[in-house]
Amino acid sequence: MALAESFSQRDSAEVQNIEWDAALKQTVRGKGYSADPRLLQMFGTGDAEAEIEKMAGTSRLAALYDTAFKFEDGKEPNPKALEFLAGSKMKEGRAAAQIYRSDKLSPQQARNLVSNLPETSFLYRLVRAHALKKAGDDSLYREVSKGPSFWVMGAVGLLGCGALLIGGFLWMVYLAFRNSGQLKPAGLPMGELSPARADLLAMKGNQLLASYLVLSIVVSALLQNAPMSARAFVSVAAMFLLVVALFRLPVSGWLIRLRDLGVNGRNFGKNVLWGFAGYLATIPLLVVTAVIATQLAKFLPKPYHPIGNVIMNTNDPWLLFAIFLQAAVLAPFWEEILFRGCLYPAMSRVTGRLIVGALLSSFMFVSIHPQGIAGWLPLITIALVSCQLAYQTRSLVPSIVLHALNNGVALGVSLLLMR
Repeated sequence: MALAESFSQRDSAEVQNIEWDAALKQTVRGKGYSADPRLLQMFGTGDAEAEIEKMAGTSRLAALYDTAFKFEDGKEPNPKALEFLAGSKMKEGRAAAQIYRSDKLSPQQARNLVSNLPETSFLYRLVRAHALKKAGDDSLYREVSKGPSFWVMGAVGLLGCGALLIGGFLWMVYLAFRNSGQLKPAGLPMGELSPARADLLAMKGNQLLASYLVLSIVVSALLQNAPMSARAFVSVAAMFLLVVALFRLPVSGWLIRLRDLGVNGRNFGKNVLWGFAGYLATIPLLVVTAVIATQLAKFLPKPYHPIGNVIMNTNDPWLLFAIFLQAAVLAPFWEEILFRGCLYPAMSRVTGRLIVGALLSSFMFVSIHPQGIAGWLPLITIALVSCQLAYQTRSLVPSIVLHALNNGVALGVSLLLMR
């Protein structure tokens, strides 16, 4: 998922609320909120609690988050926040003020107050749970405060260990066959390029990237009042159409077709299997680079992706589906065309070395992602393996499959373990 996913001001506020939800969830599940990396990243300070408290007198949601955080920490609520909620024009704000001002509630009072609260976020689910808990019913609180089950974590761990072993075995098999000469690389999809055509191919890649950025801004501007899910669906459909249209337009008289870049049905089944094998072979490398990234994060900003918090905390199934399409379908499609289809062969030809072309295009790939320098190593690992797959098979299908599996599995694991 690329950094260029443009959010309007309304989007930014919506994402910020979801990020606060993520921090609140960590608090409820026993990890503490003042040191939560999401909040530290958002505010750039070690005292995130004070920052939210400052906003609690001017923002209904900040007031509600501040009050819920303090209740979880066993602290007295901020009088200014309660006063702001009590004077809110929104019924959920007034209901929350009554809930947190009361030491105890009767079951009927709790039901009446809860009926005024939406179920659109973890925050409101928690406020509902607090109300019912004050009435003597803690069943909802137990539900929202529990993390993933032992069996889910165990299954994910076992599958991860199995994939790690298979990936290591695949590397041994691949290197043995390569050294014996039985797996000679087929070469890059575009074949031999002249310097002039390498420049044109890079130009086509620049057109693709610029078109994506412009499209993101236009969709965000035209649909700024639409739900995030609607904008995401429109972006996915529009980007697919844009890619197809862009590769029907020649560059200086040269028509670069998608099938010439390696997006075609030649040896399709075999290339899909290469993609699956490539993904499994990437897992041991990702484990090593993730350990290194963890150590780097002690000195650098922690790897952070705002979309991750949206995934973990939204209750909108359409938004989750739209994000899945963006991450596991659209991003692998257009990013592989751009970086492995256009820039990798162009830079390899200009520099005269495949490894230099792979490193340069991979660096450009990681630079458009928001995880930060500490998160670059895992990303550049995926990029380099994708370059090798394109060179080995003369197709982009394996790298698209690898990219799709990596993003899709990452989303699935996040949903299982963090929601």
